[in-house]
Amino acid sequence: MQEGNTRDILWIKIEKALNTEGCPICSIIKTSTEHYLESLLYEYVLDVGLRGKLHKSLGFCQRHAYMAVKIRERLNDDGLKMAILYETITSEEIGRLKDLWKDVYSRKKFSVKRFFGKNKFVDNFKPIGECPACFQERVTESLYIDDFRARSNEREFRELYGRDAVILCRGHFVMLLENCLRFNALDEFDFFLKMQIEKLEGILKALTSFIDKHDYHKRESINKYEAKSWRFVVEYFSGKKDVEIRWDEV
Repeated sequence: MQEGNTRDILWIKIEKALNTEGCPICSIIKTSTEHYLESLLYEYVLDVGLRGKLHKSLGFCQRHAYMAVKIRERLNDDGLKMAILYETITSEEIGRLKDLWKDVYSRKKFSVKRFFGKNKFVDNFKPIGECPACFQERVTESLYIDDFRARSNEREFRELYGRDAVILCRGHFVMLLENCLRFNALDEFDFFLKMQIEKLEGILKALTSFIDKHDYHKRESINKYEAKSWRFVVEYFSGKKDVEIRWDEV
C-alpha cells in the first residue's frame, strides 16, 4: 500500500481494533465517536453548521449527550462548552412552550382531546434532525464494514482477525454478510461465515468448561479464556457498551 493512502489510515484503526478483544467494528465506532465528540467540544463549539444541526436534533441523543459529558470531564471543562451548545436550544424550547400556552388558552371553549387530536402538538416537540454524533457513527460503521469485506483476502488481516479474542458482534456480523452479498463477494461471505461459526464454537466450548469447572468436584483451574467466555457471549449478542446496533439499517 502507498503511504498516505486512505486505506492505510483505515488500516491503522483496524489493526488496533483487531488487537483488542471482542467486536473490532464496535471498538472502532466507540473510539471514533469519542474522538469526534472530543474534537467537537474542543474546537467546534461555535461552528455555525454544527449548531444548526444540534438545533434540528434538539441537542445530542441521550447516549451521546452523556458521552459528551464524560468527555467534557477529560477536557477539564467546567461545563461552559455544553452550556454554549445548549443555550439557544433551551431558548427555542421556551418559545415553543409559550406558543403552546397562547394557542391553548386563546380558546374560550377549550377541549384537551379535540385540541391535541386536531393539532398533533406532539409533532412540534419532536426533533426534525438526527443527532450529529449518531450520523457520524453511521458513516463510520458503513465505511469500516465495507473495508472489512475489501480486506478479507489480505494475509495480515486474516491473521489478526483469526485471533480467538476477536469476534464480530451479531449485529455487525450480519451487516458484513449483507455487504458481501450486495457486492456479490461470495468468497468473502464464505470466509466470514466460516470464521464466525468457528469462533462461536470455541467460545461455547470455553463457556461450557467454565460452567463445569464451578462444580466443587472439579479440581481443574479456570483459564483466562474460559473466565472471559461469558463476556464474549454478552458482547456477541449485545455489542459493546455505548455502541448502538441499528437493525433497521441491515
